[in-house]
Amino acid sequence: MIQLSERKAPLNIALGILFDTASKKILIVKRKKPSHITGLTWCFPGTKINYGDDIEMELKRKIRGKTGLAIEILGSVFVKTYSEKNGLLSVYYLCEISGGKKKLSEEYEDSKWISPDKIEKCFGVSLHPNLKEYLMGLK
Repeated sequence: MIQLSERKAPLNIALGILFDTASKKILIVKRKKPSHITGLTWCFPGTKINYGDDIEMELKRKIRGKTGLAIEILGSVFVKTYSEKNGLLSVYYLCEISGGKKKLSEEYEDSKWISPDKIEKCFGVSLHPNLKEYLMGLK
């Protein structure tokens, strides 16, 4: 029997879908270092979440630090576990910009606003059909 102290903790990630209602576009970012997901080039800004963290507060703090933008979280819109990635759990939140000025941290080399129907092509990997359907509904 595995003791709780011996159990490997899963990797939890919170991702922000930063949607501009005026332009109907989403902010995506490009990391300087390659992703652990093969083929992923661009992504939604986000952060790792540790057990016990207030997920939404941590996401707001990290997005501000990584993009310079303050956000309001409108709610979680998609959750996915990836068993092939040893317990990776990703939680996607719809967010809107509430202030700040875009200034990328050293972690990112670029960013751009893109329409929801172009995201999958930019990411370089396929999106889960339910997430893709949700994004298409934002247009």
